Amino acid sequence: MSIAGSAPASLLLVLWLLLRVHAASAAVDIKRTNGIFGAIQTLDRTTTAERLLEQCFTGFSLNGCKDRNTTRKDFAFSSQFTDATKMTQPYCLQCCTKPVPRLTGADETWNLSCPLNDLQRLSVSKGRRTFRFARRNTLQDDAIVECPMPNRTLGTYLNGYVLTVWIIERSATFAAEYWRSVVNCSATISETGVPPTTFSEVIRVRSIPTAQDRPTAWVTPTFLTVAGLLILFSVPLFRAGWRGESQAEADDDDNETSDSDDGDDESGDEDKPKHKTPSRRKPTT
Repeated sequence: MSIAGSAPASLLLVLWLLLRVHAASAAVDIKRTNGIFGAIQTLDRTTTAERLLEQCFTGFSLNGCKDRNTTRKDFAFSSQFTDATKMTQPYCLQCCTKPVPRLTGADETWNLSCPLNDLQRLSVSKGRRTFRFARRNTLQDDAIVECPMPNRTLGTYLNGYVLTVWIIERSATFAAEYWRSVVNCSATISETGVPPTTFSEVIRVRSIPTAQDRPTAWVTPTFLTVAGLLILFSVPLFRAGWRGESQAEADDDDNETSDSDDGDDESGDEDKPKHKTPSRRKPTT
């Protein structure tokens, strides 16, 4: 393959990769990346990962919850804990807005206290429930991670649960795409004999240490720099290759023309009559 042919091919490959990363970065949805997707459902209900991905985990979808954990969290997107206008909306479980520590992983606890009205009090205590999460080992993964609540005690109200979720932060396309993958979960419950006025949701999110990288500000500039350098190097090489091929073609044409002229001269010489040089006679005395 000639230089002129390889240079444009390399350039097109770099531009394709650059467009791929840029498109992935532009399509990033912070809830899709930092959110943990799942739901509390009855044991007999059937579901799919696609349905679970329709909304992030909201517990029992209670509103007006307060986080009693004094540990500061860096929320990736606004919620009822950061925006007073969203107090009437259910919370959305999210994790690890800072880069996950490589040695220890992340460990965040949501210690929520949610007020209950009469309807909600009956709703949360109805039957035995299970926690289901979209696993998301890849963005095309359709598996579900499930952890049922323990058996209920007859004649009691459910007034809280403690849920532990283990996640891994995964990434793709040079870390332009990243998301939370649920590895496992476990749950315990608390019950009371009197109607509760508040409901306790304690959610501990543990991140397993991984070597995954977050997309940072260097991704796009780096690719632009690399693409620019390749363009700078590719254009001279392309021109040199094109000139070389053009010169080679010109030389071939010249050689063919020269050979043709030589052939014509030789044939012309053969057609011309040969003249003998007259000899001088010596005069006789």
